[in-house]
Amino acid sequence: MSKMRVFWAINLPADVKQNLYKYLKEPLQQMPVNIKWVEEQNIHLTMKFMGDIETVQLEDITSAVEDSISGMGPFNIQVKGVGCFPGLGKPRIFWAGIEGNEDLLENIYKKIQQALLFLGFDEDKKPFSPHLTLARFKSPGNCSEFMNKAISLAPGDKKLDGVKVGTIDLMQSILNKRGPTYNVIYSVKL
Repeated sequence: MSKMRVFWAINLPADVKQNLYKYLKEPLQQMPVNIKWVEEQNIHLTMKFMGDIETVQLEDITSAVEDSISGMGPFNIQVKGVGCFPGLGKPRIFWAGIEGNEDLLENIYKKIQQALLFLGFDEDKKPFSPHLTLARFKSPGNCSEFMNKAISLAPGDKKLDGVKVGTIDLMQSILNKRGPTYNVIYSVKL
């Protein structure tokens, strides 16, 4: 049987991704920190990472999620502030925050979880924390200086951009030496 690596996500318009990189990556990439930036076209808000699935499951997966979230209607979110997971002591992920319609976003997340749980997929162990992964730290050296500069560029009260969300996309992740390539394989209209 054939397998593919998939996840559900909210994709951002190209101009929002470009603005984020212009505003954050350009001034920060000169910092002496060991970090790998996510490719601009790959920035997204993960709603549910599923991992490897059998391709024969695609129809059931897309139908279940579509039945649970279609017709909810489009909504707006804002990209606001930056931070790192799990914290400054040993940071692994540099992220931009998401605000606005948090209850609706959480509801969509829960509906996706429930639809997939019914099909036998595991529930996420970590609580939902909407964010955009911008980079991954390879080592913790100089992270404090990096984060201080990042926060000065994008304090928590500064809106970096706005996004109208109209679909949730099932994405295929193809891993290769240069990094992952993401392709939309199905979209659910809200």
